[in-house]
Amino acid sequence: MHIWKMIVVSLAVALTPLAAHAGNGNVFGNWSTQYVGHALTYAPGDGYVYIKPEVSATGGMLSINRDGTFVWHTVGQGTINGHWRPATANELLGGFGPDGIRILHGESGWDYNVQTRRKTSPNDADSIAIWTSGYQVNGWRVK
Repeated sequence: MHIWKMIVVSLAVALTPLAAHAGNGNVFGNWSTQYVGHALTYAPGDGYVYIKPEVSATGGMLSINRDGTFVWHTVGQGTINGHWRPATANELLGGFGPDGIRILHGESGWDYNVQTRRKTSPNDADSIAIWTSGYQVNGWRVK
């Protein structure tokens, strides 16, 4: 009987940190994604340097579940079912705060950090940043 009690307690302790690392808000739920293309500088040879503004494209849907799983319906790669774990402090350097999760083997086989984005107004929609080195996808909550 004691062994079962130890297993249940160990399992509860192991699963608790998953929800605790949801980010500086709540990353769980369904998200409509949008791909971000950052501003680009270019010099066509006329003696000037130009800046092309940021552009974006609509992506698919990402569902992040509290049980450590995700489902990413991508535009070009079909549906990806996978797992996430709490992100380390080192992985989140340069991100959106000290907390977040790490999607494992997401779109293009890459690992992504997921963090909530800070609202600048109470009227702002809930949003997340799904990012890895040099690449970012934004997500807006779908109710």
